[in-house]
Amino acid sequence: MGDVQEQGESSAKRIKCSIEEAAFCCGECNEPLRPPIFQCPEGHMICSPCRGDLPEEKCTFGYSVRCTAGNLARSLSVEHAVESILVDCHYAENGCTENTAYYYHVKHRLMCPHAPCECPEPGCDLAGKRGELLDHLTAVAGLHKWPSTTFQYWVPFDLRIVEPGTHVLRCKNDGQLFLVS
Repeated sequence: MGDVQEQGESSAKRIKCSIEEAAFCCGECNEPLRPPIFQCPEGHMICSPCRGDLPEEKCTFGYSVRCTAGNLARSLSVEHAVESILVDCHYAENGCTENTAYYYHVKHRLMCPHAPCECPEPGCDLAGKRGELLDHLTAVAGLHKWPSTTFQYWVPFDLRIVEPGTHVLRCKNDGQLFLVS
């Protein structure tokens, strides 16, 4: 259902399409399936953590109704399908170019550096990119004018320079912002 396009160094062709989100979710926990994936002879899919929680590692489908099909086996074809599903980042419009595996896209969304940042000051409605937030919090022309210090991971610095009140720490390595009060 869409254009075929080559992507990356692989000679594999990719097809733009859409899938129902629940199609590749665990039958027990409803989380996205990620390898290793197991399947009973009846076709019920289950993730590895849920497999370990099952009595005798036998399929229970839905609300602990025992499947009469017996033991679970690894489903390499479904693993391959799940690994081949790439999802554009939710924040692509903010500049993120990541295409993550289907089972990882929610985690990426929570950690994406292009996600809008909200001002932590109660009553302030700013939501923007990390750089905009830094200027908003610290710049002379910014709203809050909080003092800031830049640091690097694994390089000691003196926290005694932090003045009383709210202080912004910006990591030189990855741009993360930390508030110290």
